[in-house]
Amino acid sequence: MSRSLRIILIILFSVVVVYCSNQMIQRSLWGYLPLYLFVSLFMVFVFTSEPMFFGTREKKKYLILSLAGAGMLSLGFPPLITAPVILVGFIPFLLLEDLISKRNTVIRNSELFKYTFTGFILWNILTTFWVSNSALMAGFVAISLNTFFMCLTFLLFHITKVKLGQIVGYLSLVVYWVAYEYLHHHWELSWPWLTFGNSLAQYPRLVQWYEYTGTTGGTLWILLSNLALFLSLKRWISGKQHVLVSVLIWITIVVLPICISINIYNNYKQKGVPKDVVIVQPNFEPHYEKFSIPEKVQLTRFISLSKTMLDSTVDYLVYPETSFESINANSIQSDRNILWLERLVNDFPHLKLVAGTSTYKVYQSSEPHPETVREKVIGTGDTMFYDYHNSAIQITSHVDSIPLYLKSRFVPGAEIFPYKNLLFFLKPLVDKLGGSVAGLTPQKERSVFGDGGKFSVAPVICYESIYSEYCTEYIKKGANAIFIVTNDGWWDDTPGYRQHLKIGALRAIETRRSIARSANSGCSAFINQLGEIEQPTQYGVQAVIRQKILFNDELTFYVRNGDIISKLATLISLILISYLTIVVFVNKYFKKRVDHH
Repeated sequence: MSRSLRIILIILFSVVVVYCSNQMIQRSLWGYLPLYLFVSLFMVFVFTSEPMFFGTREKKKYLILSLAGAGMLSLGFPPLITAPVILVGFIPFLLLEDLISKRNTVIRNSELFKYTFTGFILWNILTTFWVSNSALMAGFVAISLNTFFMCLTFLLFHITKVKLGQIVGYLSLVVYWVAYEYLHHHWELSWPWLTFGNSLAQYPRLVQWYEYTGTTGGTLWILLSNLALFLSLKRWISGKQHVLVSVLIWITIVVLPICISINIYNNYKQKGVPKDVVIVQPNFEPHYEKFSIPEKVQLTRFISLSKTMLDSTVDYLVYPETSFESINANSIQSDRNILWLERLVNDFPHLKLVAGTSTYKVYQSSEPHPETVREKVIGTGDTMFYDYHNSAIQITSHVDSIPLYLKSRFVPGAEIFPYKNLLFFLKPLVDKLGGSVAGLTPQKERSVFGDGGKFSVAPVICYESIYSEYCTEYIKKGANAIFIVTNDGWWDDTPGYRQHLKIGALRAIETRRSIARSANSGCSAFINQLGEIEQPTQYGVQAVIRQKILFNDELTFYVRNGDIISKLATLISLILISYLTIVVFVNKYFKKRVDHH
């Protein structure tokens, strides 16, 4: 590419950056503007970094592989129908690592990190740009940190391959990446959206065996497929024999799980007792409408929509996340909105209302306070101690007690300040993201909402629905169905809410539980035990849907045994890293001895 052409492209992409920035300042809803902004900024950076990316033919080749990998991985993620591309989408990065491995030892680690960061950040931008619709800085931080962690994992694989040989090295890629995803599900900086196994949510018929492995099985399948085809290509390029055998191995790796899945799909009989469920999608736009419209107006819409579908045979009515605000957890029953809802529920003999709420709890100065407690000086001059929850409640016909569930998997920045004692200096950034240093209060264990008999439901709130093993905890507590309450309108009409819907549908396969999903604005739907989405509502409309779903009490292998693959991969990773550390230190020690003599 000539220098003059690069200058023209820099000017064009800079114009797009200015245009998008101006539009985002003026608009309340951004849609795809963050995508255009981030991609344009990315291209400006690439084209202005001439020595870094265009200095030599090799660097141009590295850049092409990096961009190709980003494009292929993006094509392999829902809601695109090209999801199977993920089975070969990682190959450009493997080719990139193989080429850089031949470079000088001093520069190859930095070169690999630079080019993988370039590709991974573009993949993150193309796939999860929509996060910035809730807060621009939140999207930038999520994309940057996620990219950084991916690069560290890939660099660790490269170092292992260089130090311990190709066989151990390539196997280490599989265990390191699985272990990285497992860690990303369990720490406070958690953002496991781009877990490889999630990509196959587009085609639930292909992954029915998730009832045994969870999404980690999908990650393992994708990594092995990419690795097998890459090694076949490498063998073919180098002119080695037995290429056909390698290709047949790759075909087997790809085809065998598909055949197993289709066989399970064709033979699985959905089980359980039918329950009649009504889902309400009120469609209050969260950026400028949801938190400004009077409560009475919102309550009126909820009740009027509900009555269009309710009758004496309905068992459950489901409202979305944060349907009602600022409910005092110390006295839920006396809240005026709750009293109105109780009147509605009491008109129907079998009805149970499950709704997302925003609650708070006031603590006496003498009682124990959670770490998330906040302080406020009230009119009397006394200090009030309280905390906030993103919660769910169940109101049951003619039953006084109202159980409360607290969301416990939080969005970093917005709902939790990760490692706030260690990262205290980031407080201004957390405030900028619209979050709080105190964060929301979780509960230690999952809990379920019973019906007074033998049936219970899992109240899964928004972000929690993307956590595989986490959701099995509800099932172990006795949940026969999963109710997901969410508010996906924060991301506007972008792939975000579609991805959230499809990823959450994988929980149905892993647990063989039917799902009722109520979204404030986004996509409400029913999901059967095969992970198939039924009666999906349109984005940005008020809607009510009704269906009988099956309440199942059987436990899948995955529910009973958990994420065995991830735990095993984590153990092997720790052993490999320990051994690698010993090898590196021993080599340095003997090198110093030799140099000294």
